[in-house]
This record gives sequence, C-alpha cells and structure tokens, in this order.
Amino acid sequence: MTHEGAHCGVHEARDARFTCERCGTFGCIECRFGGEPPENAPPRLAICVACAKDGFAEPIPWERRKELGIRLAFIETTKLATREPTRFFRTPAIEKGPTGALFYGLGAYALGQITLLLSMGLLMAAGGAVAGIATEEPMVAGVLGAYGCAIAGFSPFFVAQGIAQTLLAVIIAAGASHATLVVMKRAKGKFESTLRAVGYSYAPYVWLALPACGGLIAYVWMLAIEFRAIRETHQCGSDAAALAVFGYRVLLLLLFIGLYVAIGVLMFLYMPGPRPGVSPFDPATTPVSGS
Repeated sequence: MTHEGAHCGVHEARDARFTCERCGTFGCIECRFGGEPPENAPPRLAICVACAKDGFAEPIPWERRKELGIRLAFIETTKLATREPTRFFRTPAIEKGPTGALFYGLGAYALGQITLLLSMGLLMAAGGAVAGIATEEPMVAGVLGAYGCAIAGFSPFFVAQGIAQTLLAVIIAAGASHATLVVMKRAKGKFESTLRAVGYSYAPYVWLALPACGGLIAYVWMLAIEFRAIRETHQCGSDAAALAVFGYRVLLLLLFIGLYVAIGVLMFLYMPGPRPGVSPFDPATTPVSGS
C-alpha cells in the first residue's frame, strides 16, 4: 500500500511520508522510528513510533553506525545488549537483513579473543622476566618470554580461525533454534530475525579478555541473552524460548556423553584377554631366567 497522497494516521494534517512495515499505517517524519535517515545511510526499514514503544527510544546504535561511527556504535550496542537485553530485542530493527548483527557478533568475539591472547602473551613474557630474575636462570626467562611472544605474534591467526568457527556456530545455533520453533509452531519471524538475535547475543564475548574465568562468564551470559533474544524476537514465551535455546545443546551434550560411554564399553568388551592354555604370570611360581 503506497502512502502517496495519504495523510499521517496520527497527525492528520500532515502528509504521509512512509508506510510502517509492521502495522501498515501511514506516518509523517515525526512518527517514523529513528527519524528520516541521512543521505549516506543504507536503506532502512520504515517503522512507526507506536510499533517501537516497548523498546528503546532510538534504534539500536549498531544499526546507526554510519551516523555514530563504528567505535561508539559498538560500545553503546554492547552496553545495551548486556545490561537491558529485553528492551534491546523489543526495539525494532531498522537495518535490512541480519548481516549487520552478524558482523557485530563476530567483532565482539574477535575483540575479546585478541585482547585475551595479547594479555596472555604479555603476562607470560613478564612472568618469564620475573622468574629469570628470581631464579637467576636465563633459560627460564628465555623460554617463557619466547612462549609469550609466540602467543602474541600468532594471535591474528588464532583470531581468524576463531572468527570462522564463530560464524559457523552462529549459523548453526540460529538454525537449530529456528527449526525448534518451527516444529513447535511458535516461530513468528523469519530465519533472518533469529540470525539477527543470535548475532547480537554474542555481545558478552568482549569479556573473554578476563583471565581464567572470562570464557565461562561470556558463555553463560551469552546464553542468558540469547534466551531473551529468541523470546522477544518471536514472542513465543519463556517455555518455547528455553527449549529452542537449550534443547539442542542438551541433546548434543547427551550424544557426546553417550558416544564416549559407548567407546569405553567397546574397548572393555574387545580388550584382548590371556591366550588359551597360557596361565597368567605369577611372580611366585614363575622361574627367573639365570637362576
């Protein structure tokens, strides 16, 4: 339905400038969520303010990175996604497709990973220097220092591998969650919406840089955000969201446990025993050669 010649559904004296892609109502510039996009911005989805009332007052910062700058948009998006995930995912997307959210998730993981590797390398090298001074053994300082430099030097290659694995993990997670909702007939959005939700859920991975516990904190936090993301994106309720997010993960865990148990049982069953007619070795009765 075109808005040409129509009037705003709220401000009837004003000409309509867009048609809301959610509810189909006509709206003026004042009624458009996020306002009129700047000239250099990519095409945006036209959403009315009424459809965005449950989310933030402005669109997601990462979807306005052309205006805000990548650095500020990334920082603000990370804050909102980790602190207020429910309102975050109630905020309508104005960016077409899930590509932006995917790049954000990969960027969050890469930032946390490279910071972790660089800090590990620095701490290893510093530890080598301290150990060398304390023990007066230059070999200790040299080995630890070389190991730390190797970790820091090869960090770009480790991060590149991690990004590829993360991209695959995001796609698989989104596919499994969306398929679960489709089977349950609780999916109210397209696969692209699920992919966007999972991509933004990777915001906590910036905390990978925390020593020792950063990975665990990031993963648990990510699961909590992904649960809210699926629930709000599809409006499917907490039960369906929990099954979509945790169901396939628990199933995979049980499959791996079952596989290891099966391998152990097979190894036990097919373990070769003593040959027939040969008695087991008994040190008390078996003569020792040369005696």
